[in-house]
Amino acid sequence: MTPAGPGRKTGPKPKFSTHDVVDAALSIGIDRFTMNAVAERVGVGAPSLYRLFASRDDLVGACLKEILARNPWQQTDLAWPDKLKRWSRYCWDLCEAYPGLALTLYTYPFPQVHGMRLLGQVLEDFEDSGLDRDTVLYALDFIGDTAITLSLGLQSYRIEPRNEQRNKLLAQNRELLEQYLPQEVTQIEQSQDLYQHRVAPKTEFIIAALQAGIRPDVPKP
Repeated sequence: MTPAGPGRKTGPKPKFSTHDVVDAALSIGIDRFTMNAVAERVGVGAPSLYRLFASRDDLVGACLKEILARNPWQQTDLAWPDKLKRWSRYCWDLCEAYPGLALTLYTYPFPQVHGMRLLGQVLEDFEDSGLDRDTVLYALDFIGDTAITLSLGLQSYRIEPRNEQRNKLLAQNRELLEQYLPQEVTQIEQSQDLYQHRVAPKTEFIIAALQAGIRPDVPKP
C-alpha cells in the first residue's frame, strides 16, 4: 500500500473537486488567499483541503497551471516582431486578468515549472522565424519580465478607498513626484490604455534592438 504524501490526509474521497478549490483561490486572489478563506468559500473545513493539496504552495502551483490552461497561446503566421508584441500583450493581459499573479511570479519558487507546456507552444510558434532558439528564449524572458514588472509596479496605484493610510501616502508622493516628473503622473492617472503608454514602447525598443542585429551575449553557466 502506498503511503500518503507529506501533509496529505487519508480518508474518504472529498465531496468537492480540485477545480472547486482552485476556482475559490483564484476568486480570492492568488497572492491573497488563505487555506481557511478558500475552505470557507468552498463550504468545507480547512483540514479537508489537505486531502487534495499538501500545502498552500501546492495550491498556488495548481492555480498557476489553471491560469495557463485557461489562456493557451494561439499560434499565428505573423512575423517574429509581431509575435513578440503578442507575447508582451499576453503577459500583461494575464497579470491584469488575475490580480496578484505578477507578485506571485516573483515570490513563488521557479514558477516556470508550471508553464513548460505554454513555453513549448510559444517556441513552436517561433520555429522558422529567423531567430535562433537562444535569442527567442532571451527575448521572451526580457519582454515577459518587462510586462510583468510594469504590471506589478502599477498595482501600487490601485488602492482600495478604505485604505486611508495608503491613500494618504499615495497623495503625498504624488505631490512630490509632480514637481519633478509631471508627465509621469499625468500618464499614469489619465491613460486609458496603460499597456500602450507604459509597456508597448519598451517592447518596441527591445524589438528594434533585435531588428538592428543586436544579440544577447549571455555567458554560459
